[in-house]
Amino acid sequence: MNKKLDGKLFLVFLFIVILSFDHFYASFKGTMSINSFMLVNEKTLTAHSAWNLVNDNWLIAIWYIALLLGSFFMLKKLNIKRIFKYIIYIVICLPGFWYSSMTMYLGNKLIRFF
Repeated sequence: MNKKLDGKLFLVFLFIVILSFDHFYASFKGTMSINSFMLVNEKTLTAHSAWNLVNDNWLIAIWYIALLLGSFFMLKKLNIKRIFKYIIYIVICLPGFWYSSMTMYLGNKLIRFF
């Protein structure tokens, strides 16, 4: 592999590692019931539901990782302009960015201890 491909592939794997870390960061509070949180709003409900969906169905995460890696190698082979490759890859990464923000929000929620 050439050095350019190694650097770009490293960024893809780094994105996957960050998503995995975010999921496990929110795991303590994701396993709790929704009544355990101090303040419950719509964003808390969405974050809790998204975490439970991915935690219960690991196939979703596996297919998303396969989509990321497959699109990386497919876009590498296609003969299109670089800006379009970046636009396509950013659009593919948007669900991951959204999930990352939701799990970080859930991981930082205050819980009740009484």
